[in-house]
This record gives sequence, structure tokens and C-alpha cells, in this order.
Amino acid sequence: MTALLIDSSNTICRAYYGRAGGDASAVPQVLRDLVWTLQLRFQAEHVIAALDDSRNFRQCLYENYKKQRSPKPADLTELLRQADELMSAAGAIPALAPNHEADDVMGTLARRAPGRVVIVTSDRDLFSAVTATVQVYEPRAKTVITVADVQARFGVSPERIPLFKSLCGDSSDNIPGVRGLGEKAASVMAAQCGSVDEVFDRVSSFERRYQKALQAADPSEIRLFHELATVRTDAPVTRVSLRR
Repeated sequence: MTALLIDSSNTICRAYYGRAGGDASAVPQVLRDLVWTLQLRFQAEHVIAALDDSRNFRQCLYENYKKQRSPKPADLTELLRQADELMSAAGAIPALAPNHEADDVMGTLARRAPGRVVIVTSDRDLFSAVTATVQVYEPRAKTVITVADVQARFGVSPERIPLFKSLCGDSSDNIPGVRGLGEKAASVMAAQCGSVDEVFDRVSSFERRYQKALQAADPSEIRLFHELATVRTDAPVTRVSLRR
């Protein structure tokens, strides 16, 4: 049994800017074709479209979360507002978790699923959800990401991705990380340590230039970044009742 979990906002944006060429009226058909193609490719028995709530707990924890993103065109904004209807019409079951993002919906459903799961998104946050039975399909590259792929790309296992991001930052989510640490340093530290606290407890074991960066950082702030970067697996997911 295979469950296909689709990141609705990510997919609608790609459809709008990609095959639809900025024509909002073409997006519904693009979505229908996409869902059908993916369901056929992965032989999925279940297709679920994960939705973003209008407000989420990360914005409450950190007011600058994703604030750097440019405003979307008005017609794309309207498409995203109608994500539940659009994805339902395309053949997927819309699912939402109040006060959470689509990532948390997918992370939670992936944890619950009894069989194979394929998460469809170009957002690397979901790499942390990859396991022996959970894979991520990157639509742009048309590539399936496995545990080995995550390890090869980032130098850490999937469950260490939030720690990796909390250290080096993530510009797409406006998470600064530790000033002076890049991905290489974050990869080494996240591979050796299991938590933010362990990283700061072991400062003296790292290269001197990295020691200085960590000593200048506020551990409580990095713990916050870790929470922001962690995909929830216990979100209160519900099926969406479509608006009429």
C-alpha cells in the first residue's frame, strides 16, 4: 500500500509558474494531470493534499518566520486560498492541521501510515521525514529521495536535518542559524551531536573558528530555530470540509 502526500501550496505555485505559465485559469487542469500522473507512477492507493493553515504556531514563536518572502500575484494568492477545492477536484483528499503548516500534516500522516509513503514537494524541510518506508519526490528534478540520498547530500541522517538547519540557518524560512557557521560546519556538528544542547556542551571539541561562532551565539535562540525547523509528527490532522 502506498500513500501519496502532496504539498498543496508548493504544488499550486509550481503549476502556476511552470506549465500554466502564469495563467491562473490553466492551473486546475495542470493539477488534475499532475495528480493523475503521480498516482499512476507510484501506484498510490491514497492521495492526500496537505494544506497550510492561515496562521501557524511558528509565526507565533518567531515573528520573522518566512517574512522575507515576496508578495505573490493576486491571482496566485486566490488560487492558494482555494487550495482545498482545487486539490479535491484534482483527485486528492485535502487535509489540514489547525495552527500548523502542510509540512506538519505530511510529517504526521507519514508517521501514521502503515505502508510506503511518497511525499511530493520541493521543500527540503521534509527530508527530515525520510525513513526506510518514507521517501520524498522532488518534482523539479523528478527524483525520489531516500535515506541514503539525504545522508549523501547533507552529511547527516534525516532526523538530524532540523539540527543542521538550526546551526547553518535556512534562508527560505528566514531562519538565521549561528552567524559564521556554514553548511559544512553544521553538517559536522549535527553528525556528531544529537541536540542543540550537546553542540554547545561540546564547543571545545570543534575547530577554533567554529568555537568562536558558537560562543558568540545564544543557545536559547538556536533551540528556537531548532523548533522552527522541526516538522511535527503529532499535528491534529483533520480532513477538510470543502467550502460551498
